[in-house]
Amino acid sequence: MDGINNWLVELNKNSPIWFGVVTVLTMSGMGVIIATIIEVLFKLLGVKGERIEIHH
Repeated sequence: MDGINNWLVELNKNSPIWFGVVTVLTMSGMGVIIATIIEVLFKLLGVKGERIEIHH
């Protein structure tokens, strides 16, 4: 883990654009993982329907 942190620090110093690309890809990947976990959880809980409606 320390090697990854050092690599990211060096990437940020030497090429901020590529650091931004890595950041965006990391965040979008995390979003996909979270959405997948929520989808599986809803299926296990038996939540049906294509969307969740919120009534105020």
